[in-house]
This record gives sequence, C-alpha cells and structure tokens, in this order.
Amino acid sequence: MYRNANDFDKLLENLVAFSPKPEDADLYIPSPVPPSPSSLHSSAPLPTDFVIFSQNAHKRNSTAHAVLNVASSMRPPADLVLIQEPWFGKIGVNPGMAQGNPISDVYGTVSHPDWQALIPPFDPSLGNPDVLAYVPKNRANWSFQLRTDLVSAPGLMCIQIDSTSPSFLVFNVYNDVDNTACNLISSIPPTLPRSIFIGDFNLHHPLWSRDDNLDKQSDEADNLVELMASNGYNILNNRGEDTYFVYRRNRYDTGHELYTSTLDLAWTSAELSHYISDFLVAKHLGTMSDHHPLLVTISYAPSQSTRTAFSFKQD
Repeated sequence: MYRNANDFDKLLENLVAFSPKPEDADLYIPSPVPPSPSSLHSSAPLPTDFVIFSQNAHKRNSTAHAVLNVASSMRPPADLVLIQEPWFGKIGVNPGMAQGNPISDVYGTVSHPDWQALIPPFDPSLGNPDVLAYVPKNRANWSFQLRTDLVSAPGLMCIQIDSTSPSFLVFNVYNDVDNTACNLISSIPPTLPRSIFIGDFNLHHPLWSRDDNLDKQSDEADNLVELMASNGYNILNNRGEDTYFVYRRNRYDTGHELYTSTLDLAWTSAELSHYISDFLVAKHLGTMSDHHPLLVTISYAPSQSTRTAFSFKQD
C-alpha cells in the first residue's frame, strides 16, 4: 500500500526512468506479432507430429496396462498404440442375468481411461486376434478408421489416420510361425500411398539381424525383403539393434544367458519415408514385456535430419 500520493509519484518516476528504450533492443523481448486475419483462415495444414507406439504384450494383462500408462505419460504422448499378442480374457458378466437369463461371461481386452480399443473382426471360435490398437479418447486433431476393406485377419490390421495433413495408413503386424501375416501383405495393393507396416515379424535376415542370428534366416524372410523392395518400402531399423530379449539356459546347460535378436520391424512406403522424423527402439521404457517398444514419429514439418532409411534401389 502507498502511504500517500508522493509515494505513488516516486514509483511512477522510477518505472519511467528504468524502463527500456526502443534503442535498447537487447534489453527486452518484443511482444509477439499477432497473426494476420488471412493466416487465421489459411487452408494450409499446420505442421504436426504423430507418434506411433508399437509393442508386443506377450498376452499379459499387466503388460498391456503398463504400455497404455507409459503411452499416456510420454511427452508428447503417443497418438496411436499398436499391440501384438494382446491380452484377452474375462472382463465381466452379461447384464442379462438380472432378468433371469442364464449367466454368461463377457470377454474382452484391457480398458484404460485415456484409450479406446480398436479390435479387428474375428471369429471367437477360431481364437482371439493377434493384433489390436488403441486410439486416444480425448484428442480431436486426428481421426481413425479401421480399413477392413484392405485387410481383415487375426494377425494383420489396417488403420487410416486423417487430419488436415495428408492421410496415411498404419498396418499392425503379428507374423506367426506359419508366416500368415507376411503372406497376406503380398495380397495388399502395392500402390498404397503413405503407408507403414510395423510390428512383430518373427523373422531373421541380414538386412536387420546380427550375424549370430542368421542361422535362423529363412525363405520367408527372403520373400518379405523381395516383396518390400519391389513395392518401394524402406526399413527403419538399424541392422543388429535388438528388439527382443530373454534369459535362457546356455548351450552347456550350466546356467542362464541373455539372448537377444531383432524381431520387431518398421517399413515405410517411399512417399511416407520423407515424413519420418524419428525412429527409436525404446529400451528405456519399462513395459514388462520381453520386447522393446518401437516409437515412430511422423512429421509433416520438413525434416532437417541427415538420417536416411535403408533404400533397396541400386544405381
């Protein structure tokens, strides 16, 4: 409180005396220039990032919960969570039992306050799906559409992502011991623009595996590489960077040893590759799985990075 008018006048004199002058530009930060009316109504899409979080959950309820909690707490948070080998189990009972009907169990997958599950169509009599996805409940800048017209299978699903930026397709892959998902990929139109295949491919090849894993190289892996090459896809993984780990008995059966390999892969079409601003095998994120998460950032702001994905084209 000022005791009298003189105190107030003195304060005002000090403010005037010590306020920076226009010629002292290095002493103050100018106020931001407000956008012009024309820029507020521009039809050009604003640059933005889209973060994909891909994880094999090993059919564990606790792992699925950990993945969704981590995806929400990341900064920035993930925009799409892809799960391979998701947990399915009893989540309740049919409300019809209250009307005297026979009691029946309700089966489903993990729920979360921040995420809505996208489950591909499946026949319960044949087993549960091997892939599913989670989309944010409270983020209006992206819309998601399950593209069952392109593929509908337990181990392969397609999601179209739309916004003011160009739309793109995300394929969630779990390739089983029968190579089912990779066989299905060959039936998908090769001319799809802006698409990415990401997930657990369960294959070994010199393009992504270490030399000590190549004893498991197969014709299926060779066929996948040939298919992706012919369709113009680039692999984002760095050769030899492991995505799977397990402690197992050593060859002499005298103790346990750490075994690692590269099973989780990400492939992008030539058109989408230009917008990949980051790819990371996120070993620092604890998700209670024996697979490390893959994080892919798709940015519609021009990337200045000199990092390039592997290209199959030869001079």
